[in-house]
Amino acid sequence: MGTFGGFSRIRSGYWIGIRTWLLNESIDIPKRVAHIQRERDRIGKVTVEYETEDDGTGNLVANENRLSFTVTPNSSLEKLIKSYIIMGGNPMDISMFMYPNKTVITGTGADDVGSDILKRQEYPYDGKVSPINRKDNESSSYERSKIDEEGENYSFGSDSGGGLNVRKYQPPRVGKGARLIWTSEHTVQSAVMHDLRNWANQEIAEKLHLLEHKIIKLCDLEEQLEQELEVLTKAFGKSIAELYPYYEDRTDDESKTELLGGDGINLRVASATADKFFQKNTVQWLVYDMDKIFFEVDPSGGIIMLESIENMLQVIWAYPDYESESVLDFCL
Repeated sequence: MGTFGGFSRIRSGYWIGIRTWLLNESIDIPKRVAHIQRERDRIGKVTVEYETEDDGTGNLVANENRLSFTVTPNSSLEKLIKSYIIMGGNPMDISMFMYPNKTVITGTGADDVGSDILKRQEYPYDGKVSPINRKDNESSSYERSKIDEEGENYSFGSDSGGGLNVRKYQPPRVGKGARLIWTSEHTVQSAVMHDLRNWANQEIAEKLHLLEHKIIKLCDLEEQLEQELEVLTKAFGKSIAELYPYYEDRTDDESKTELLGGDGINLRVASATADKFFQKNTVQWLVYDMDKIFFEVDPSGGIIMLESIENMLQVIWAYPDYESESVLDFCL
């Protein structure tokens, strides 16, 4: 087993080792946050504004009609997209550039698992491309099932991969014949397209496809950095000053949903109760709870004994070190 590889059954010496190592490692979090933000600023972010409309029930729903396209000025993404446009590419063809965390759910839908009730939707389909049901096995028409419409858990049935929920997806656009087998007409058309662009394949790859891949990879990297910052915020959000902008304390129930923090980090808190859940799962609280198992502590939380045999015997996943095994503490 590697260092700190244990999860479900741990001894007191192991807990002392991992506790000390992790808390010492947290000293570098401010530097990590600063570096993550510098990288995010350098990479930039692509934003597409989609048309939204009221669906008649008070929900603001986005469709696929794109109104504007923006990218962070002086960023790596801006330079790549400028090059892509100069080479004749259309940035709208690269990706739909959708962000799921921009959908805010309120009302009864915030409490119902599988509910489709939305209050504000900045990107179509909640910012996610996903499979949907066909009406029946013989149909090429795609729509949500009755179960989905009634707010139950999504049931994709036996044809879960049959179609996607975006208009850009080819089969629903082509119609009933879209799911038929390959025909001679398709073969002829493929041969024509091959001959038409064969002489420019290298240019297509170098001037368009490679740039598209770089743009998508940079967007993915920016999202990964944002997720890393979110993980740090959930772990230490209320104890490290550099993380304060990304975690806002909620102490009331004025609204069902709040987006916490800023600069792209969205820690959703449905109520003050949920905020307490986040607090209880911070590293400090988890260490405190574990300390009560392994150590004898005084009312203020200070450790007064290195081992609490009585407390450890009350749980099945913790066990003490024997004196003959004290050398294990050095190898964790």
